[in-house]
Amino acid sequence: MAHQLTRLAKLSEERRENIKIHVMPYSAGAHPVIGGGLKILSFGSRLLPDMVWQEAVTTGSLIDKPHVVRELSASLDEAVDRALDLDDSLEIIHEVRKEMEKQ
Repeated sequence: MAHQLTRLAKLSEERRENIKIHVMPYSAGAHPVIGGGLKILSFGSRLLPDMVWQEAVTTGSLIDKPHVVRELSASLDEAVDRALDLDDSLEIIHEVRKEMEKQ
């Protein structure tokens, strides 16, 4: 896992304009996207509306219903608001990685 954290930190540092990693602290409590990942797919075209790729433990789903996409986008925004900012998240990743390397 230390290797994975090193890779995440490197991506976060080198590709900050495209890859944004936010750590969700335990103090944030329950949040709308707990237990799975979301990816908002935006194409910048009226002909191809936004979609969401939602992952769960055993499956993934592509969602194109506009009202569901809006709800999930709002949930993701709320989760990002509760998460640490990019610099604090990167600091936590480095701290956890160093702790793991000591073990």
